[in-house]
Amino acid sequence: MIERTGCDDVGQDPAATLIVQLKTAVGTVMAAATEEVRPELERARKEIEALQAKAEQDAATMARLREDLAEARVLKTQEEKELAEFKSVREKDSVIQGLKIEVQTL
Repeated sequence: MIERTGCDDVGQDPAATLIVQLKTAVGTVMAAATEEVRPELERARKEIEALQAKAEQDAATMARLREDLAEARVLKTQEEKELAEFKSVREKDSVIQGLKIEVQTL
């Protein structure tokens, strides 16, 4: 609580005394407010750190999955080529078999 001093104090400026008392009161209120808010700030800071760590893990996972997807696409393309080649060989074998049968009948 701010105490008011009278002007009858010899050598004391009432305004200066009031300023000192006001600064003390503000300092006390700020210290109390900081102590009350600090746990919330600490929890928020920890949550932010945890979320940043999770975001980094998710980014690493996403990069790995993108690499896996690129590899899977390459494998799929190779498999499709091999399948097309196999079908082509089967068709040619079929034509050859047909020609062999035709030659045997002649």
